[in-house]
Amino acid sequence: GKYGLKEKAVALNAREKSCDVKIVLDEIALKEKIPLSVFQKVADEATFFDGAQQFFSQVKNSVKLVFISATYQPIAERVVARLGLAGALVKATRIRVERGGECSGFLGPLMEDAAKAEALKQVSLELGVPLNNFVGVGDGELDAKFIKAIVDAGGLGIAVSDNAVLIRDSLAQAVLPVPNYPKILELVKKFAGEKQ
Repeated sequence: GKYGLKEKAVALNAREKSCDVKIVLDEIALKEKIPLSVFQKVADEATFFDGAQQFFSQVKNSVKLVFISATYQPIAERVVARLGLAGALVKATRIRVERGGECSGFLGPLMEDAAKAEALKQVSLELGVPLNNFVGVGDGELDAKFIKAIVDAGGLGIAVSDNAVLIRDSLAQAVLPVPNYPKILELVKKFAGEKQ
């Protein structure tokens, strides 16, 4: 396979094309050891949506960035580093890394659905920042609960997908059918201005 992994037929979730590698890794992570370098290659080959890098470079010095992702911690951390976001908090699916640099199994829950909402609440406590000061941006059904927690507290929820379940369950105040980072920046600035 592309990353030196066993070939496996995988039914991809058409709504979330980026999950193809994650599905393959999920299937084998509990069965075989995977070199950490595989995760690093996946992160290095990840592409960003148009405007993402500019968005993060504009906001990184004025807000505390927190990434809560279903992907694996080594991938999420490397992507955050590629974006030049030193100091950003990363909460992702943790994996066991053995002494030889091989990954085998999970540490703690998969960072999906309710686990994302719980991680968000922990981050709020750690930072001492109430949820009504958070902006939550998500693109899939597994983001609905953490966005809803922010919205319920008086923060801003942004769904960047036309996924009906995400839109309905998150109660996001803003819905963008595709990631539109200039519009997200506009919404964040407006929200921040209203909070002052």
